[in-house]
Amino acid sequence: MNKHLEAAQSAVPEIADYERRKALVEAKLSELPSADDPQEAASAVVAEALITYLDTGTWPADVDERARTAYVDAIAAAEIRGQLTYMRTEFRNGHELKGIVERRAPEILEHLDGQLRDVLEAVRRDLGALADVRTADDAINAPKASMEAYKRIVARVPELLSIREAQWTTLSDTVDVTGPHSPLRHAKRDGWGHVRGAALPADHAAEAVAGRFTLDHLVWLAQQPDAYVPTDADEFIEARQAYRASLTDDGSIPREADPYGDDPLIIDARKATHV
Repeated sequence: MNKHLEAAQSAVPEIADYERRKALVEAKLSELPSADDPQEAASAVVAEALITYLDTGTWPADVDERARTAYVDAIAAAEIRGQLTYMRTEFRNGHELKGIVERRAPEILEHLDGQLRDVLEAVRRDLGALADVRTADDAINAPKASMEAYKRIVARVPELLSIREAQWTTLSDTVDVTGPHSPLRHAKRDGWGHVRGAALPADHAAEAVAGRFTLDHLVWLAQQPDAYVPTDADEFIEARQAYRASLTDDGSIPREADPYGDDPLIIDARKATHV
């Protein structure tokens, strides 16, 4: 699992308790010996008694009790293993977890927002030392402080990507993402959901859609006071619709193009976005 998503989910008490119970089941199963077949367990006791009888001529007095105990113990062991195995399968299927994630998505997203704030705050602390360094070549020829700042910020880029992936995964659990006209898919394509109340500029939106970010994007994002992880998809979906409506003469929302096609109105809107 994405490490930032795992951390955000684990910070939600209900999910943490789910993971605790899952771990207990896994641990107990790993401790259990393999369960014998009840009939085979009883037969083994009887077979041993027969050997003793043939060697000594004396039939063991407790063979009935031992065979019965072996049979019952094997049934109990098989039942315990069976119940635990069923529970492990249920946990691994994740149906219960999916329901919890859907209910607790705002909390998960809130924790992801905290992770993003931490990343951006760390970048902001290095902006002064970074100066105008943007590439590895720039860093090589820059003062040591700028080179070190560049290295630290570059190392944060994968964290931003991980947080955004966790964000969209969680949001996808809360709204319909099927079909070519899913509002969430359109909003994601257009660069909404990164800065409150606005879409990303076109070049930054293209990075987001491609699933890769550059140092330039991270530096730019760190300078946006409204950079965030949204806790509700409807908020930026509605903001996008309102923005699209503002671009028409009658205030109507234009017909949506396929999210993988070209929509001139959206492209123009990106260019006009003041972020």
